[in-house]
Amino acid sequence: MHLLLPEPAAFRRRSNVQLGAATGAWYELSRRRKFGALLMAALAVGVLAFRRVNYDSAVVMVIETLGCIALLTLAAFAVRRTAANAPVQPLTIGLVAGTLALPWVVDWLARGWGYGNGMEIVMLSSLAWGGVAAAVTGRQPRTIGLSVVCSGFLTLFTTFISDSSTATWFTYAWGMLCSWWLVTNHWERVEACAASRVTVAKTQRLLTIVGGCAVFALAATMFSNRLPVLRQLTTEMMPTSGGTGSHDAAARSGVGNGDALVAARKHASSFGAVETDLFLDSDQPSLFDVFSEEFGEPMKLRRHEQAQALSPEEILSQDGKFAEANRSSGTQPFSTNRQAPRKRPPQVNDLASEALMFWAGEPGVRLAVERYDQFDGWEWHKSPTRKPGAAPTLVDIEDRAWFQPTGSSVQNSLSPFVGVVPEALKFTRYREPIIPTRPGMQLWSIDQLTRVDFFSLSADNCLSMPSREHVPDYTVVRFVNSQIDLERLESLLESCAPGMPHANLSAECESGIARWSHELIIDKPRGWEQVAAIVEGVRRSCTLDRTRQFPDHSSPLEGFLAQRAGPAYLFATTTALMLEHVGYKTRLATGFYANPEHRFRRDKELAILPRDAHVWLEVNAGHGYWIPLEPTPGFLQPRYRTSWWYQLVKARTAIALSGLACIGFVVVVYLLRRLLFEIACRLCWPLIALLSDRGQVAWLTRIIDLRLSLVGQPRSPGTIPREQFRQLKPELPERLETALRNFWQESDRLWFGGERQMSQEGRRAVKDLWRNLTTAKLRDGKKSPVAT
Repeated sequence: MHLLLPEPAAFRRRSNVQLGAATGAWYELSRRRKFGALLMAALAVGVLAFRRVNYDSAVVMVIETLGCIALLTLAAFAVRRTAANAPVQPLTIGLVAGTLALPWVVDWLARGWGYGNGMEIVMLSSLAWGGVAAAVTGRQPRTIGLSVVCSGFLTLFTTFISDSSTATWFTYAWGMLCSWWLVTNHWERVEACAASRVTVAKTQRLLTIVGGCAVFALAATMFSNRLPVLRQLTTEMMPTSGGTGSHDAAARSGVGNGDALVAARKHASSFGAVETDLFLDSDQPSLFDVFSEEFGEPMKLRRHEQAQALSPEEILSQDGKFAEANRSSGTQPFSTNRQAPRKRPPQVNDLASEALMFWAGEPGVRLAVERYDQFDGWEWHKSPTRKPGAAPTLVDIEDRAWFQPTGSSVQNSLSPFVGVVPEALKFTRYREPIIPTRPGMQLWSIDQLTRVDFFSLSADNCLSMPSREHVPDYTVVRFVNSQIDLERLESLLESCAPGMPHANLSAECESGIARWSHELIIDKPRGWEQVAAIVEGVRRSCTLDRTRQFPDHSSPLEGFLAQRAGPAYLFATTTALMLEHVGYKTRLATGFYANPEHRFRRDKELAILPRDAHVWLEVNAGHGYWIPLEPTPGFLQPRYRTSWWYQLVKARTAIALSGLACIGFVVVVYLLRRLLFEIACRLCWPLIALLSDRGQVAWLTRIIDLRLSLVGQPRSPGTIPREQFRQLKPELPERLETALRNFWQESDRLWFGGERQMSQEGRRAVKDLWRNLTTAKLRDGKKSPVAT
């Protein structure tokens, strides 16, 4: 920390120089203390926002944040304009009070929009902004210390009530900042009182801070799960937090929330697996009705084949009626020749009443209900040779009954499914016995259900309740699912056995599929690169049109290949045929898409609506592993887990190009550093003019130091700016010399004469030096005596 202020001519004695140095050091100390407290308060606001972002409205949070920042900015300017010993102005008090009250006002308005928070969250938000206000406007050590106490309490409390282990990193970061704040405040006070001139080794301090942070982060990573105090941060602390361990039947939210808390008493997403006398006013659609509503009714083909004419006497009378399939069944095909869906009436924006079910898990996933593996050019069928899966196995985990597929190989060394992801489905209007599931399911559970015969797995790995007409309303099914590891998937696809192309395709379809697929995989090695190239090619070159019809073509597939537009099931069908043409086995999957736009207000749940019925495809990676693929534009791609090393290898070309671009940018900036610096000074002057007179003097002193450094004449430690100019003796215009003399005099008056404001000559001198004492004038000046 260099003493940047000019040495006063009237105070040459050592004692007075020491007094000036101590005053300047105390100013630096106070500024650093406020800055550290402000960082910790901002971190507390951040951890509260991290807690609220999963259930609160983003618009409400942005309005609250911008409003508080605006009020605190005005309060900071009001404090700047107030004398050091003057009492706090009423304007400052009003702005701080407005900051504390704004979260309550915003919450009151948000409740009128259908949002809003509980009283405890609003209180925490008010406390968070109160800590920021104390750091911004405080001029006494006790006020700044109060800000640190508020931010520390808020950070710890919010971490305890959070159900995400990521929140603990905010606590670690706050601890690091607080340690730095306490240590620097103590030693800077000692330095300010011990010496008249203090020279700080900036490189040594920077290395010490970086090294200390690295050691702290390493220690936190190694011991966070071993020490009882730190381990407690990642477990449940509050009744509302849910937590990650035990299951509480009366919990309000989180991973371990209770299934039997309420039964649709307020809205359809709040329920448990209990009986209720409240029923939703709806037609309770079946799965077959849902797909018909979304994609249209399948068209009945009239096939004229050779037949023998019969006399009336030979016609046998048939009593009874033919059964009409009005539900989804294990043998019903999925037709690609469908009528345009009926125009639905305007949708009421009520996710609770429209939803078939609620998905508590990762957004953008596909929940399968049926899979088809044979295509005849018009319809997808299920292979009749496949055998149903074995009965599931009951396992007991932490006094809770869980079911798993018998002989599951999800977690073996070859499996592309890795990790553990807790998720859940909550049913309301869903009227089918099939339970929608995502690939990589390891376990599932229904509270207090221990009978294995309640479930069965079909040959295409679809979970169902065969003994019931449909999954009971208000049932909560919990899952333990997996993520897809892209590195393992690539190694499997490179050596997977080729699939057999589908038969009964027309010559036009076969030629179109062959030509298009080979265009997309040219020069691509076998494996994931070919699969990804075909999927991305279809997504990029085709348009989603749910109502597109193809009356001028012999089949919908031919029409899609010609027009490159159509509904989602033709995207999946075409991509599946293209992949099978180049040697990959595929199948069609139908089910539901967890649309991220259907997040249910403050809950961590996604409403699954009838219009979320979707069709996609899956590719066989070998060893019985099927991987979902999404060729339809507008839908999120499945997420794949990759290591940082894999990402670096795949992005090595982009990294190299980015590195070269950064080097070029740094070179250009270095060559133009003087010009860019002067442009920045010009742009920043309107902001500097808003500061107090002392602030303007301090900033101009720093700018002069930087300009001298840019021309190769940095100020040596312990040398004041006036002495530096005496040694350099640059030849400057008379106007700038006069401005320099006035600037030195005003600096002495402000910092050592007890004055609070500059004269008009001093203000003009500061403005003139800021704009016109440029690096070009300092560099081009000749050495000659300068009047002082």
